[in-house]
Amino acid sequence: MMRKWLMTIVLAGAAWCRLSAQEAEVRPLNTGASGFLTLPADARSAAMAGTGIALPASPQAVFHNGAATAGSEGPDHGFGYTYSPWMRSYASGYSLHTASGYWRLDSRQAVMGGFRYYGCPELTMADTKLAPREWAAEVGYAYRLLDGLSVAATARYVRSDMGGGMAAGTVAFDVSAFYRHSLPLLPDAEWSVGVRASNMGARLKYGASKADLPSQLAAGGAVTLPFMLLHKLTLTADVCFRMQPTDVQAVSVSAGAEYTLLDVLHLRGGYHYGDKQKADYSYGSAGAGLSLYGARLDFGILFADKECPFRNTWSVSAGFCF
Repeated sequence: MMRKWLMTIVLAGAAWCRLSAQEAEVRPLNTGASGFLTLPADARSAAMAGTGIALPASPQAVFHNGAATAGSEGPDHGFGYTYSPWMRSYASGYSLHTASGYWRLDSRQAVMGGFRYYGCPELTMADTKLAPREWAAEVGYAYRLLDGLSVAATARYVRSDMGGGMAAGTVAFDVSAFYRHSLPLLPDAEWSVGVRASNMGARLKYGASKADLPSQLAAGGAVTLPFMLLHKLTLTADVCFRMQPTDVQAVSVSAGAEYTLLDVLHLRGGYHYGDKQKADYSYGSAGAGLSLYGARLDFGILFADKECPFRNTWSVSAGFCF
């Protein structure tokens, strides 16, 4: 019985699974709990294959690299909301909602916050109907140490409720760093790098059983190249090592590009490479966005083969920076 409960936790909480082409059935893998913490948290990131470690500050920076809020130029404040009907080609009822923002206190300090809610369809296990729900609330602080170099720390409370009395909560932490610098001989061009350790904390305890959080180490780089006065191209790539759970440790690589016209229209694309034997599928992505007078609207969609349960998942984000 407990094993069945844990399988439900893995499938509903982590939202990663292996699809057997011969048997056409889903077999859960032990990817731990609260795997929604690894999903792209906004449409821009989703459109660029989940990258974001080395990108400048955005309303969703707390989910990617909070240090960017104190280490990059741009608006001093930003807020945003994202909705994504996750895994809609696999089953209806999965959804991810995120809300986040940042506020620069002065030229060196910034604070940020975020909230993620992951809902699952109703499940039946051992003649019991379950309605799994998970959420995480986080706050962070960023500080600029030197020109271009900043660091940040984030504290996160994670709550996982599988229903039927199977609920657990824990606290986790992120630490990150961000560095940016101009490119010689190219006006307004710059490069940036970032590193982050995320979801470092105690395991979630469901009764007598425990499940690991999806802790990760990630590093990324980005370069922004303005050209022909009205155009700009941003290229970025992230490398991520999943540390926990130990039986699905894996390295993944994501790369993305963004073309911007007049600082208004954005076209994006990317590719994520993962090891599907470790419950991390490869997929492509695309999307677009509009920015006008501080308001932002973005859309992203994922493309993958039939074995990937989250193919055709889309996201839409709305935000405002000032």
